[in-house]
Amino acid sequence: MILLLAVVTMVGCFAYLAADYFESRLAGWLTKPFASAAFVALAAFAGAADSTYGHLLFAGFLLSFVGDVLLIPRATFLIGLGSFLLGHVAFAAGALTFLQPAGSVAKAAPTLAVGGLLMAVAGTLAWRWLSPHLHGVMRSAVLAYLLTIATMVVLTIGAAAVGAPLLLPIGAILFAISDLAVARERFVEQTIRNKVWGLPFYYGAQVLLALSIEAAARG
Repeated sequence: MILLLAVVTMVGCFAYLAADYFESRLAGWLTKPFASAAFVALAAFAGAADSTYGHLLFAGFLLSFVGDVLLIPRATFLIGLGSFLLGHVAFAAGALTFLQPAGSVAKAAPTLAVGGLLMAVAGTLAWRWLSPHLHGVMRSAVLAYLLTIATMVVLTIGAAAVGAPLLLPIGAILFAISDLAVARERFVEQTIRNKVWGLPFYYGAQVLLALSIEAAARG
C-alpha cells in the first residue's frame, strides 16, 4: 500500500501538470487535491500515528494539503502561504525530536553550523532575487517564509547527523527548491516551465518525507 500511494501521489502530480498545461480549471481542482490527499494517506500508512515524529510530520502534511488547495485560486495565495509556513514549522518540530536527547545538539553542532551557513547564503540569494518583485505585506510574508523554511532545512540536516533518516533532509531540501518555482510563478514570471520542475520536486519531497516516518520507526 505504501508503494502504491507513493506512485499515486506522483501520478496525481503529473495529472495536475497536464491539467494546467491544457488550462482545464476543473481538472486542476480535481487532480491537485487528489495528489495531495495521496501523500497524506501515505504518511498515515507509513505509521504517522505511532510516534511523536510521525504526529508532527502528519500535521505538516495536513497543512501542506490545505496550502495546496488554497494556492489554486490566486486570491487565497497569502493564506495558502501561511498554511505552508505552519507546515514547515511542523516539519522542523519533527526534526527537533531527534535533537532532544542529551548530547544530541552538541553532536550535531558542526553539521548544524555548516547547514546554517549554506542556508544563510541560499536564503540571502533568494531574497535578493525576489525582493524587487515584492510589495506591501507580501515582503514581510515572503521574508518570514524564507526564514522558516531555511530553519526547517537546517534542523533536518542536523537531525540526520544524530540518526534521523536521510530521507528527512533530502525531502526538506527538495521542498525548499520547489518553493522557488512557486515564488517564480507568483512573483516573477507565470509559465508552465515553473510547474514542470517545481511540482515533481514538491510531490517527490512529500513522498520522501512520508517515507521517512517508516524509516525512522525501523531505526
